[in-house]
Parts: sequence; structure tokens; C-alpha cells
Amino acid sequence: MRILNKKQKERYKRIVAAYLAICILFDAIYPTAAFALTGGPSQPEVQSFEPVGTSNMVDMFSGDFNYNIPLMDVGGYPINIAYHSGIGMDQEASWTGLGWNINPGVINRNMRGIPDDFDGDIIRKDFNMKPNKTVGGSVGAGIELAGAEKLKVGIAYSIGIKYNNYTGFGVEKSLNLSISASLGSNGGLSGGLGITSSSDDGLTLQPSVSFSAKTGGKDSKATGGLGLSVGTAYNSRGGLKALTVSANVSVSANRTSDKVKDNAGDKISGGASHSQGGSASFDFGQPTYSPMVQMSMKNLSITGNFKIGFEAYTLHPNFTVGGYYSCQELLVKSQDNPAFGYMFAHNGTKYENAIMDFNREKDGNFNESTPSLPLANFTYDMFTVAGQGVGGSYRTFRSDVGHVFDANNYSTSDGYAIGAEVGIGNLVHVGVDFSVNNTDTRSNKWTSNNQASSSLRHKESGNNGLYEPFYFKEANEKSVDSDPNYINNIGGFEPQRFELKQMSKFNTVATNNFVNRYGAKQTIGNNQRSSREKRNQVFSYLTRAEIADFGMENYNNLYNSSSNINHHIAEITNLGMDGSRYVYGIAAYNTFQKEVTFAVNGSGDPTTGLVSYSPGSDNTTGNSKGQDNFYSSTTTPPFAHSYLLTSVLSADFVDSDGQKGPSDGDLGNYTKFRYNKVSNYNWRVPVEKNKATANPGLMTDDEDDKANYLFGTKELYFLDTIVTKNYIAIFHKSPRQDALGVIDENGGANSVLAKRNLKLDSIRLFVKRDYYANGVNAKSIKTVHFVYEYSLCKNLENVIGGVSGGLGKLTLKEIYFTYLGSTKGRFSSYKFDYDVTKNPTYNLKGYDRWGNYKPVVTTPQGSTLPINTTDYPYVNQDKASADQYSSAWTLNKITLPSGGTINIKYESDDYAYVQN
Repeated sequence: MRILNKKQKERYKRIVAAYLAICILFDAIYPTAAFALTGGPSQPEVQSFEPVGTSNMVDMFSGDFNYNIPLMDVGGYPINIAYHSGIGMDQEASWTGLGWNINPGVINRNMRGIPDDFDGDIIRKDFNMKPNKTVGGSVGAGIELAGAEKLKVGIAYSIGIKYNNYTGFGVEKSLNLSISASLGSNGGLSGGLGITSSSDDGLTLQPSVSFSAKTGGKDSKATGGLGLSVGTAYNSRGGLKALTVSANVSVSANRTSDKVKDNAGDKISGGASHSQGGSASFDFGQPTYSPMVQMSMKNLSITGNFKIGFEAYTLHPNFTVGGYYSCQELLVKSQDNPAFGYMFAHNGTKYENAIMDFNREKDGNFNESTPSLPLANFTYDMFTVAGQGVGGSYRTFRSDVGHVFDANNYSTSDGYAIGAEVGIGNLVHVGVDFSVNNTDTRSNKWTSNNQASSSLRHKESGNNGLYEPFYFKEANEKSVDSDPNYINNIGGFEPQRFELKQMSKFNTVATNNFVNRYGAKQTIGNNQRSSREKRNQVFSYLTRAEIADFGMENYNNLYNSSSNINHHIAEITNLGMDGSRYVYGIAAYNTFQKEVTFAVNGSGDPTTGLVSYSPGSDNTTGNSKGQDNFYSSTTTPPFAHSYLLTSVLSADFVDSDGQKGPSDGDLGNYTKFRYNKVSNYNWRVPVEKNKATANPGLMTDDEDDKANYLFGTKELYFLDTIVTKNYIAIFHKSPRQDALGVIDENGGANSVLAKRNLKLDSIRLFVKRDYYANGVNAKSIKTVHFVYEYSLCKNLENVIGGVSGGLGKLTLKEIYFTYLGSTKGRFSSYKFDYDVTKNPTYNLKGYDRWGNYKPVVTTPQGSTLPINTTDYPYVNQDKASADQYSSAWTLNKITLPSGGTINIKYESDDYAYVQN
């Protein structure tokens, strides 16, 4: 056992803290499950897998309470039910009750960005925004003071009025102070402060300071320059807007040789000069950027300014009058873009309007002073494998290094400006300026004249038939690189940049060379692997087009029949440590998804977080509400959220009887899983009819209120049978009274029986030969019975009878076992109790920033005024109430078949103020 000293302990604590912070951040940005009353695009039955051997009742990582009950063994494959605390307001109950689940095995897909197996799938964007027009004028006065030859001070004040068709009339006042001190030929120092007060944007302060200096002199053989500038902007409503720091340095050296004579006897001089410089700038606070569909815009601006100035000794007063007009409007309202996931990035490079699967940091304009492009990272999906005896997280890797780009976008701007200036003093000065400016802005991928576009491009084929453009590998697997030259060909592990052959205002061309931080050049080599990457774990897949011919079983009758998704992953096989094969042969689909945001009149009810709207009018491109008539919707085509376990095959299994899939005539052992399917289940957030989630925007502006909802259609799968060589387990289900889907895009609970969610009533285990011979008259070896009620989290909209019906989410109350027709086990059961004092009713806004329950209206500690959770989503610092909130809807007592009891008491996580 190693004993750590104090310094090592502190270092260990910092490492652990950093790791936990990264885990929390990753889970916040890319959550593994998005819960909603209707399950969202996933379903709760495929979440929360628990191995049968779990015995810890407290999760050592999260601190949540877990409880695991083995139910039965089906020919060697165990079935268990598990409970997980940490329940949230919008968490949907699974088919065994809120917090409980029976999950035989699944691959959960943590989708980030675009699904990895999208290969040209069309994402549709509909957008509307009325033309944004502004007209205004201003008058102002200023004065410049030259107190000395090297010192200048200026002050200017202006006041203006404007009218915008979004925000109405507004007044803007500005005061600008400037001061500069010249150091002669050695440089200078300048500073400024801009103060702007606007009825629209509040108060904005813009201080700046800059310094420049020169070194060396007339007699010096080396001269240089140094520059530094700092600027920021702070807004009373938006906070810190920008912080920019820039610096530059230059050195110039002259070397002159002694005077010598040429052949004619004349004196000449020989010499050489060398100069070198560099600059850098940092812009803090830039957000990350995910690819999205940008709509083309048209802009028009007209400005006019008149200025008259006087000269009186060292004072230079002036007066200005100006006016302007601007208009911004959409060029198109709808467009379709093909989307390409990480797996098919090589196909995306063939399209100008492709949406690529990446995220970008530190995004901004590229110019001569910017040495680095923004950081681009692929947003590959994570596939988490779960099953009894197998597990792991896998992701796709590419066998090449290429480039990504935004979908092409076009905008145009026309600008007209006229200015006149009159100066009165020792001599009259008159000037007139008129300019016309037309700008076309395009965003598209690298053009063909960039050599880097072809050298650094994703490729779908290689030098041999064994080349794979992408492959799956366990996320934390360590293996020897089979092609070390692959990294060296693209610059190794040193940071690289492209050498630019041409750079102008209108054209930038990259060569075929890399340049490292030391200035060394390297021609871009082969950017793809020459051999397949080695990996220790087998994770293989088949597409929908391949599964009929090569799949373990043909589940096409269960699938959506669309041929547009034949390139999607349909079946995944994972090899266990003992050589057994786990086949996940059903892709559970979210067949349609639409995200909608639009303008409304009024911010809705702050206690429910909902706002009413007019369907067919407000949620269309014909929206006429609010200040901007805003409407935006993004429609995503079908994607698989999970892959269900369909068979487990022993290491010696051979499909030998000519019948597709595992069957009695095959050699070796198998476990086969069959599912019931509920098609076209509509889900929506929120559920309520003709209501959407309210986004009030600025509290000071009644015209910027927005509403949004998320709507989709998916397939639901429920385990039906488990079949082995000698046994069969039948899962009996019935329709639930909660977790109803919605009628259509505008919500409203749908109670149609064929579209209802299911609950598990019992599991019956039979000898297969007896069951096939006698059917319903066969004797069950063991039966597991489940008893429910609907008592947790009441006042739900999507239950039979609605809010007035008084039903809550499906709640498991009891589990008991019977054997071979004997009912004695009914008197020795597991009983589950939930604290009725910690059972708050449902409210869409009743949760804090961490997702734990919090009353929708609360009085923070140290305050006397109640505040809505929308405005104050932070954790209450009162320990007693925080503990109570963290235990909402959770299990607090288990009565065992032996008569013993387990009492559970919860406490909240520890939270602290970031700012008091």
C-alpha cells in the first residue's frame, strides 16, 4: 500500500476534481437521455440497464440509491428488475413503474450533432421574419483641443431619434472622449471612452487604450517596433460583450560593409537588410458553434452626414447632422440540405450545400492577423453496449484526415452613403463624398484552386480492397498503431498550419504544404491509412440494405419500409469476452422530429411555463405576431436512438439447419428475444393542446415573446418472449392509463387503444416443449407478478381522464412469485412504499438548474419576495428543504418477503454559490 504525502494528496484531489468536472460538463452538453412526459425521441424501457450481479445499494459515483432484484433465469440468461433514484419532473415511468426497469440488453446511442449514419438525409429548414427596417437621424456637437503640439483631446456628444418597425421609436445618446499623446518618432499613447445610452439596448461602455513605441535611431543598425492595445465593451443588459487584446512586434536590421572600389576606381557601398515581425490578437468569450442551416439575406443601407467646423486658436468646435435608413429581409423562406454524419463525411464533400457533423470553437473572420483557423471537432456519436455479460462504449473513427465546411450560403448588401463637410477658419474648406458599396457574402467549401482541398479530403476508397473509410473501436481501448506513417504524413503531433500562396480581400489560396510552429515546411503526404487499424474488441454492423441477406435474422417486417434509409445501421454484433456473440438486431427509430419556435403575443403563464397559440397560423411561415413575425422550424428525418438485443449466441453456435436465425436444429446454445411493436406513437414537449413552452425574452419588452415545442413520431418496443433451447419466458402486458402520446403536432393526449403505452403485468416461465404442446394449458414453472397504482407525480395532462382524473405516473407497489400453479408466494412478496409527503404534483417549470424538484414559486434564503423558477433556477441553500426536494417521488421503504424492511433516507448533493 502506497502512502501519499500532503503534496501528492493535493495533486490527486485536483486530478479527481478535474475528471469529475469534465464528466459533469460532458453529461450536460451531450446527455445520454432526454426525458419528457412522452419519452422524447427515446423510450424509458431502453434506459437504465443494470447487471444482475449488482449488489451495491449506493452508486459510488453519483451517490444515488440503487436496488436490484433477480427475477428468474431463462436457460442461463438472467432477468432482473432494478430501481434507480434521482427522479426528475419530466422523467417518464417505464413499463415497470417510475424509477424501475427491466432491460435485458440494449445499445444506447448518444447522438451528438447529426446521426453518424446520415448519408445525404434531408434536413428541412422553414423560416420567416418580416423585413427589419430602421430610419433615424441625429444631431451632435464636438470640440477638439490641441493643448500642445504632442497632445490632443477630443470630446463629442450626439443625440438621435430613430424608428424601427420591430421596436418602434427610440432615442440614443452618445458621448465619446479621446486623448492622444505623441512621443514624436518614438511612438505614442492613446485612449478613449465611448458611452452610449439607448432606449433599446441600455447603457454601453467601450473603453480602449493603445500604446506604440519604436527602438533604435538614425545611427543604429537595428530598429524595431512594439504595439499593444486593449479594448472591451460592457452593456448594462447583456454584460461583458467583448474583450480584445492585441500585440505586435517587429525588428529590422541593416548591415553595411566597408566602402570598396570597383574596377573603374569609384567608391561603392555593399550592404544587406533583414526584417522580421509578428503579431497576435486574442478575442475572449467567443461561443462554440454547431453547423446549422443559415438562411440567405438581403441588406440595404443608405446614410447621409453633414458636418460644419470652426477654428478658434487651439479649439476646433464642430456640429453634425446625419440620417440613415436600413432594411434587412429574407431571400428564401424554405430550403432542404443533405446531412452527412461522421461515417459518411467523404460523401459530404461532394455537395456544396451539405451539413457536416462537426462543432467549431473560437469562430470568427479570417484575416492577415489571424494565424489560426477556428478549432473544428467532429461530433461523433457514442454507442453504449449493455447486456448480461457484455458492456462497453464504442465510437466511430475515420481512416483519414480531411476538412469540413459550412453549407453554402449567400447574402447581398447594397450601401449608399453621401457626406458633406464645411470648415470655416483662416480658409474655407468644402468637401462632398458619395459612395456606393455592393457586397456579396458567400460561405462555401474550399474551391478547386486550393491544393489543400484535394490533398486533405475525406476519401471513400484506398489503395487496396481492404480499406475501410471508418471503423468502430472501444472508446478507451489501447492498441498498437498499425500504420505509424499515417500520423507522420500529416505533420505528426506538432500543431500545423497551411502555407498560404495568395491572400487578398477577395481570394485566399492554400498550398499543399504544412508549416509548423518553427516555420519548417512539409508537403502533405498520404492522408489515409494504408492498412486497417487494429482493435481488440469486435463491434461490427450491417446496414438496412444488407440485413435481409446477411443478418442473423430478417426483421424487415418490424422496420419502417422507407428505402431512403437503407444506409442506416440496422444490426450490430458485439463479441463477448467468452467468445459469445451478442446480436442487437432491431433499430428502434424516431421516425420524424420537428423543432418549432415562433413569435406570440404575451409571455404566457409564468407558473406553468406555457403559452397558448393559434394552430395553423402562429406556427407557420405566415406568423403575424410579435415584433418580428418570427417562425423557425427544423425537420429531422428518421434516425435510430437504440438497438435492441435480439439474440445471444454461444461461442460454439452454428446456424446449421437452413432456417434463418437461431432455432432448435442449430448446434450450440442460444437465447432469442422477441418484441411487440407500437407504431406511429406521437410524442411532444409540451403535451398540452395548442400550447407551447413560453420564452418571455426581455422582461422590459412585451413584443419579443417566443414559444417553442418539439414534436415527433417514434416506434415503441416491448419485450414479448425470451426463447432458449429448452425454455421460453412470456411477458404479459396491457395498456397503461398514463404516458399517453399526443394526437398531432398541436398536442392533446391521445387515448386511442392501439397507440397506448404498455405495462408489464407478469412474466411466465415454461418448459418449451410443454408450452408448444399445450399452449395456454401448459404449467408455468415460475410466474412473476407485478402490482401497480398511479400515485406518483399527479396532475398529469397525458393520463386517462386528464388533470381532473387525478392519476399520476405508473407506480410499482408489489412483486410476488408463484410456482406451478401454487399461490402461496402471494403472501411473501416485495412491497414498496413512497413517502406521500414528498410527492409533489406535476409542473413543467418545477425544477432547478440541476433537474431536481423545486417549487415553481420559491422564496430564496435571505429574501422576502417570492421568485419564479424561470428567473431563479438556483438550488435553495436551505439544507432541510434541499433534502426534501431531492427525495421527491422516490422509494423510501422496501418490505422483503422474509418480513424484514429496508428504510431509505435521502439527502441532497452539496451546492454552493458561484456568486453571492
